[in-house]
Amino acid sequence: MFAEDVGLLPKDAFMGLLQAHRADPPTLRLMLQSLWTDMDRGGFSPVLAAKVLHFNGKLFKNSAADGYSLLLKPEQIDLLIEAAQANWREVEPAIFGTLLERALNPTERHALGAHYTPRAYVERLVLPTVVEPLRAEWANAQAAALVLAYGGSRAGGQPAAGQRGCGCRQF
Repeated sequence: MFAEDVGLLPKDAFMGLLQAHRADPPTLRLMLQSLWTDMDRGGFSPVLAAKVLHFNGKLFKNSAADGYSLLLKPEQIDLLIEAAQANWREVEPAIFGTLLERALNPTERHALGAHYTPRAYVERLVLPTVVEPLRAEWANAQAAALVLAYGGSRAGGQPAAGQRGCGCRQF
């Protein structure tokens, strides 16, 4: 649902799968199992008849294992269809990370390295060490380009490429 709404899966692909196989839960189970496998490896998905991205993080790694894809009752499928009709685009991805982390037992979580780091923590580290220096460097490059474009000179007294009259005998 979220993957559809943010463009990671084709629009309405998951909901269409639910609707197409609502009356046949065993087939839906197999189709979802195949979809999880396709999402794990990326590429063409016969289930969706479309290309899907590779979903990293080992979430779909053992999708062929027994019990990985649940056999749902029609009422449960209806609830998923209803949920899929909502717009999941504005849901903060941190919620999914927290849910995943809480759903795994500690041994499994450790084996997968599945400790979700909230966006605020990442930004607290990445903004001052990566983003802000890059922005400052970009601002300096833009300023230097403007100086060169509007009358500045290069080192050694050479006129700037964008300097008026440069090389066109219009002095």
